[in-house]
Amino acid sequence: MNTSLNSEELQERCINFLNDRKYFSGATAYNNRVRARVVDYVNKGLQIGFMTWDNTMKIHYFKKNPLVSLCVDALQIEETVKILGHPGLAEHARFMELL
Repeated sequence: MNTSLNSEELQERCINFLNDRKYFSGATAYNNRVRARVVDYVNKGLQIGFMTWDNTMKIHYFKKNPLVSLCVDALQIEETVKILGHPGLAEHARFMELL
């Protein structure tokens, strides 16, 4: 019996896993301190989006160090955060619908 997955099957399983959940734990570090927070998210395939206020420590850390580790149950993703701006902008309408 073949139990290995090809990359397309693995990607599809990860997307289904993300689709079935609502929260991740996100961690980043700055100035010798690590911060981890639980965040609700939406995803479109493997693209993950979330919203936070501009005056939080989380966004302060993301601006100083955009490298993050996200954990959703047992799935761990290491990536770079991209700050896209105010969620009310027209280009974020699809994201806001999903959220």
